[in-house]
Amino acid sequence: MGKKFITATLINKRKNVEHLLKYFTKHPELNLEVLGEGPLLDPLKLKYDTENIVFRGHVKNPKSYIANADVYISASKTEGLSISTLEAMSLNKKLILSDIPGHRTLDQPQAGGKSIYFFDIKKINSLEMAVNEYLQRQKEDSNTKSIFLMTFQMRKWRSCIVITIIRYVKELK
Repeated sequence: MGKKFITATLINKRKNVEHLLKYFTKHPELNLEVLGEGPLLDPLKLKYDTENIVFRGHVKNPKSYIANADVYISASKTEGLSISTLEAMSLNKKLILSDIPGHRTLDQPQAGGKSIYFFDIKKINSLEMAVNEYLQRQKEDSNTKSIFLMTFQMRKWRSCIVITIIRYVKELK
């Protein structure tokens, strides 16, 4: 199963959800969950009826949906201070956001690496590049964790051997 992306927004032209939908229809290996209502909800549901895109409409507790996603994504053309983006940040979610002043105010150095990936909604490949950068970093982080675990397990295994040898030597005495 591919990475799960989520957006929670008013579904209108200003929030630019269709920009995301166009991208995700070309990438069936990635999943997008769309939370929210608005004048474009029904037309977009009809136009982008694919297995990897799920429209939830209005939900009572968007934070619980965001908690179950891997990445929060927004393609807004303008934004003040997005509550759903702040909720995603409070859940330590990675963010892929349109490069607009309202989103840029959220860009703060984070312990543990990059947490926000920006894209220019006016450039065709910019969203693709941001998603690919996120996926590549996730892969690298996963590889680093695997190497750490293997090293830890090898050290643990060597410690067990040393303890066994010490016990064996003591028994010989």
